Amino acid sequence: MRSLLWSRKGVLAMGFIAGLWSSNAYSQRAPINVCLPDQTAVDSCTDTPSAAAVSGRATNSGIGVSGRGDIGVEGISGSATGAAGSFANLGGGDIIRGIGTNNRDVFRVDNNGNIFVRGHQFTGPQGPPGAQGPPGPQGAPGPATRTVAICGRGCGCPQGTAVGNLVNAPCNVTSDTGTCSQPPSDPHTIGCCVVCRPTP
Repeated sequence: MRSLLWSRKGVLAMGFIAGLWSSNAYSQRAPINVCLPDQTAVDSCTDTPSAAAVSGRATNSGIGVSGRGDIGVEGISGSATGAAGSFANLGGGDIIRGIGTNNRDVFRVDNNGNIFVRGHQFTGPQGPPGAQGPPGPQGAPGPATRTVAICGRGCGCPQGTAVGNLVNAPCNVTSDTGTCSQPPSDPHTIGCCVVCRPTP
């Protein structure tokens, strides 16, 4: 069936509309095929919010909307909060793909927003460190100190009592908190080692 559309300004569109109700319309030929030189073949608009002026849907893994030309698909938006292009993949696959002349993926954006270029994931530089968090709660007290090793010249236990006898240098003593030693003393100074128990 051939369709010819007229207006006061002349011909708006002329094309062939064939097979709309035929059994092979979806499998062998396009239901609507319009091709006009130097004119817009299809022009549609809507004033309804959230409505679509043009909607394409394909079944059996087809292509919903296909564009060919110097610019395959062009999107223009005059909204400060809108977008010239919006893509959604509700099945979990890639959101958008760029395919080169070798029919291989040049770049793609997966469903988590990760960008892959030529098979490699694109990552930006590491950001600056964040602000320091608040201090954590105070930890449990450590084990009680029972003895302390003190070594030196003229040593003693100024803040406790000696555990055992004071040993003259050269000497080496060990306590709960560690070990110390004193080398041999010179004739004018006496060195010693002692283990002390702090006063509670």
